[in-house]
Amino acid sequence: MLPRNRVDLLGDAARRRAELTREFGEAGEGIQGALTGSAAQHEATDAFFKQGPQLPPDGFFDGWKLKGQIKEHPALEAAPRLAGEEPALALVRGLLPFLVHLEKPSAPLARTRALSQVLTAPSTYPGGMDALRDVLTRRLTELGGDVLGRDNPAGFIVEELAFDGSKFSGVKLVRSDTLYRASCLVTATDSGALRRLVTDKKHHRGLLEHLDQSNIKSLLFSVNWVVPEAALPRGMGELVLVDTQDAELGPLLVQQHPARTSAGTGGKDVEGVRVVCAGAFVPATARDEGEEHLKVLAARIDEHLDRLMPFTKQHRALRSVPYLDAGGVRGSRLMPHPLYSFETEAFLGVTGLKQRTPSKNVILAGREVLPGLGLEGELLAGMRAARLVQDMLKKKDPLKG
Repeated sequence: MLPRNRVDLLGDAARRRAELTREFGEAGEGIQGALTGSAAQHEATDAFFKQGPQLPPDGFFDGWKLKGQIKEHPALEAAPRLAGEEPALALVRGLLPFLVHLEKPSAPLARTRALSQVLTAPSTYPGGMDALRDVLTRRLTELGGDVLGRDNPAGFIVEELAFDGSKFSGVKLVRSDTLYRASCLVTATDSGALRRLVTDKKHHRGLLEHLDQSNIKSLLFSVNWVVPEAALPRGMGELVLVDTQDAELGPLLVQQHPARTSAGTGGKDVEGVRVVCAGAFVPATARDEGEEHLKVLAARIDEHLDRLMPFTKQHRALRSVPYLDAGGVRGSRLMPHPLYSFETEAFLGVTGLKQRTPSKNVILAGREVLPGLGLEGELLAGMRAARLVQDMLKKKDPLKG
């Protein structure tokens, strides 16, 4: 959605070309070529990732090997195909912050791979992150693991990491004297939250300095409207990228979701009702400017939603700003889709914190490891963390029998 143009980026190439030509005339063919080229660009780097590179490298020898692999794949440093000054292309490039976790990525791979994959086939996981979590925890249980969830009578919130000297030894839960021991820890939480769990700052300075190399620059700020499906504009897609013409807010990503009852009442879809979620990035310092400033930001997003859906507001059943309305969110260290900068060497422009830490049996596997690859980076970090644990404990892969 641009100020004077509305285009559906259809999956079928012929229909997309017709749509772009209808809206932009002769310029539509050039826009189509840039979008098609960008959508295919990730395929040229697939072979590199299939090799399972040590990314980010944990030492000199890993780094030396990685640099050799990079030389074998020149496509890793190929210029983005989604270039050009057309407002439509500039707006599509504005989708990138919603896909990765880097503040203003500059290297080619960080600017192309995640965006290319989404332009090929954007997708959602049925049921969202909660459903994905259920699948993973169920599989963990099947493999003989224990999951401490919300229904655990002993609690589930970690209060402190316990160490034996410099070695991690276990975790303590809130309001519990039990120490859950482990040979190693794989943590996918953010460095700020992990840092808080290290209570003996003096003796674990190396681990804390490792975590301090990550800095949050921006965060996703969202507003939700709950509306009847019949009140939505006809033809409005489930994913809309809006050019706000607002230098501070930038592009606004609007998503439609089925309305669901709370988990306590069964978590079922509500027929005929949709949640419209609009998100934009604001500086991480915005939360320090007070609640009134955040309310002003939310009101500005409301105005853009009202322009996008001019006859919907009057039918709105509920409006919420999670950062203001959800209990505990504002004070949480787990910020919604943060964008980071790092005081570390950025291999291919996509890496952040090394997975191995000064506490040898603490391994990182969160979004700060490969922030320039977005969700794919989180999956790759988790897979590599599993290999590191197997090597550390000299265990075979349980999935291979």
